[in-house]
Amino acid sequence: MIEVTTKLYEPMLAKPSSIDFLRQVENDSNWVAVEKFDGYRQLLYLGSQGNHLYSRYGNDHILNCPQFQTLVPELDGTVLDCEGMAPTRRLEDNAACFKAYPENAIAWQRANGNAFLVAFDLLSYMGEDMVGRPFRERVGPLAEVVSVLSSRMPLRLEVLKFEGKENYYRSLVTDGGEGIILKNLQAVYTLGKRTNAWLKVKRLEQHEYYVCGFLPAAEGKFEGLVGSVLYTDSPLNPAIGASSGMDDSTRVDMTQFPDKYLGQRALFECQRLTDRGVMRHPRWKGLV
Repeated sequence: MIEVTTKLYEPMLAKPSSIDFLRQVENDSNWVAVEKFDGYRQLLYLGSQGNHLYSRYGNDHILNCPQFQTLVPELDGTVLDCEGMAPTRRLEDNAACFKAYPENAIAWQRANGNAFLVAFDLLSYMGEDMVGRPFRERVGPLAEVVSVLSSRMPLRLEVLKFEGKENYYRSLVTDGGEGIILKNLQAVYTLGKRTNAWLKVKRLEQHEYYVCGFLPAAEGKFEGLVGSVLYTDSPLNPAIGASSGMDDSTRVDMTQFPDKYLGQRALFECQRLTDRGVMRHPRWKGLV
């Protein structure tokens, strides 16, 4: 394994936002909209001796993806913040490329096509730390780096929308996309923090399922109460997923009077459904 001599960065995270805020910044030149991808966060480290592809949690996926092992010596010390996706962009296939054992990931890609990266920020440029600079100053060097790399590996640059932000959001959602992230051009990159510099406006769907059980809360504020609700598509079937998002009074009521909820049909809000009918990022809305 190649030793990493550059600093390891902890990626910045986005905060949830709303259509209302999107409309507030529709004509604000300090904000741009970009597509929100539902892939795997990857930090691509370019080195003269070898590259690395780190997940948000510090796992190196470079062995899963030989297509990103190409050396680019002139960009030694450059670190890109990216989203990694399978060519199908399906959640399960993204996992097959980036979370599986390397031999399985390589076999999947040989059969189905190589995973690719969408680069959306630049943390280091040839050894020069960039996180303290506003996004407006990181965009130009980022585009230059991607221009060099895109001919050598499957990597593309995110698209920045300065105008028509709401229409862009609606077109993405209509086409089955996740939504957008609003980025403040004046903001620096805050390592490891969920910050107002990036605000995500995601599509939301509502679905009805049957309550079929509960899971206890972990230690902490809700210890001793219901932590999440198990749901199913039929009272005769086992649970297919779990959801939280209840307010405090509902948690207490579920804990004290579980029969009031078991077997009842309930409304949930989520980002989308997986192929197995499991809700992505579900939240409890209430009994129907």
